[in-house]
Amino acid sequence: MSHEAVSWALDDAPMLRTDANKPDTTARAVLVALAQRANADGSNSFPSLFEIRWRTGYARATVQRALRRLEVGGLIVSEG
Repeated sequence: MSHEAVSWALDDAPMLRTDANKPDTTARAVLVALAQRANADGSNSFPSLFEIRWRTGYARATVQRALRRLEVGGLIVSEG
């Protein structure tokens, strides 16, 4: 676990906004789950969808939508 990446995800990462202009807390929770499996610089985070679902309690489709929003928002980069 990377404390640096988790701190960034919780404290420094920009908060995405929903279409209703509310904080996207779902995407934030998924970002934290990714950060928990990342290197200190935030790279090489490859948890399975199951692991992200387990850590967040969200449904598969909810996690997939949040991952897309994080990618579109520039907070993560997909490598596959």
